[in-house]
Amino acid sequence: MEWLQSSPLVILLAVALVAFLESFALLGVLVPGVVLLFSLAALANTMNIPIALLLLMGAIGGCTGDISSYAIGCRLNQRIDTYPWFRRHRTWLEQGHWFVQKWGWLSVIIGRFLGPLRPVVPLAAGTLGMSPRLFVPINILTVLVWSPAYLLPGYYTGELADLWRIQPLSTRSLIIYLLSAISISAGLLAIYHHTHPHRWHLRGWITQRQADRWPVGPAALLIIATIWGATLLFWPPTEQDIQLLQWAAQWQTTTLATLGHIGVLLSDSTLILLLFFSLGLWLIVVKRTALLLLLFGTLMGTSLGVTFGLGHLTAIDAGPPLLGLTLFTVFCGFFANVLSSQLDSLRRWPIYAVTSLFLIYALFSHLLTGELKLSETLIAMLTGLIANALLRSAWQMRHLPLFVPLPIPLAGLLILTASAWLSVQL
Repeated sequence: MEWLQSSPLVILLAVALVAFLESFALLGVLVPGVVLLFSLAALANTMNIPIALLLLMGAIGGCTGDISSYAIGCRLNQRIDTYPWFRRHRTWLEQGHWFVQKWGWLSVIIGRFLGPLRPVVPLAAGTLGMSPRLFVPINILTVLVWSPAYLLPGYYTGELADLWRIQPLSTRSLIIYLLSAISISAGLLAIYHHTHPHRWHLRGWITQRQADRWPVGPAALLIIATIWGATLLFWPPTEQDIQLLQWAAQWQTTTLATLGHIGVLLSDSTLILLLFFSLGLWLIVVKRTALLLLLFGTLMGTSLGVTFGLGHLTAIDAGPPLLGLTLFTVFCGFFANVLSSQLDSLRRWPIYAVTSLFLIYALFSHLLTGELKLSETLIAMLTGLIANALLRSAWQMRHLPLFVPLPIPLAGLLILTASAWLSVQL
């Protein structure tokens, strides 16, 4: 490593070489380019190498590798299978050909940012006869974006580490809690997506009817939320509650205070009841009476459970903030299910991902403003998730049609209601 640090020129040449190799025909699949470029960029920062020069060398190396691969593809054309190296990796070539044929010139842009395709797409574009007047300009522009995307994180890692160390404990804790919440949500969504019953049906393990009727996801959510909620009820994290309330006072910047206030207003019980009322009217208009009755029963059961169950059987203050956050969770979950019902079962995860971000925002808003303690926000959200799981299980097992016509006007009505509420309250 000492010889590498001996000269800035060596670092720059190494960056160009690695960028070239990981872009070169098929060879790039075997080169751990991301790790090497990250490390070299970090070294460049310690040696005070200008960032513009570093990015230029990375772009030159990547562009040279792509154009060389493209030229090889044009040169060999249909004779590429006669060479042992390419014949040995025929699967990669076939994938590259399929990708270029499907996406055309967009494959040059997309492939540059996808590791396994990066060294294959230019070669495939050459063998398929893509015009150099099209390939070269697109490649140059793409590489100018790719170079900063891959080199800047490594270059600024050291500075970010120093910036992290000088932050107060409360700020670091806020970031860690927020990232942990997002990571947990992403992990649960990944498990849901890869264990969906329709995947079992595609593998021939169960029938289509079983895939539609078995509430595997809701049952798993019900079990997880119930166990977690019971744990918080019987063994509340008192120390963490007190600590977070103290830190919340230190988080009160103007921006965070405003965002927290808006989040609390969006999860206000009065607004959520107005949204449920609007949703109920819509269900009556589109003649979804069974779904309306099921939703009404869930709403009443959740409200009574929070008000009397949590309020009288536990030491938790089941006031309006806790009830509002619980109903907000129920509403977001139900509306996400209505929207996702228009999509294929395996393409619903983006809607659930956005819904998870809304719930995380509401949760942290109550923590930022001090409206609720950590344990109370978690119990409110888990109670809402339990209600959602029961609701989804009921209509899935009864095979009720969840499709609600005209979801965009419905969304517009709900957004208009929420906007009017916020304009009055702010």
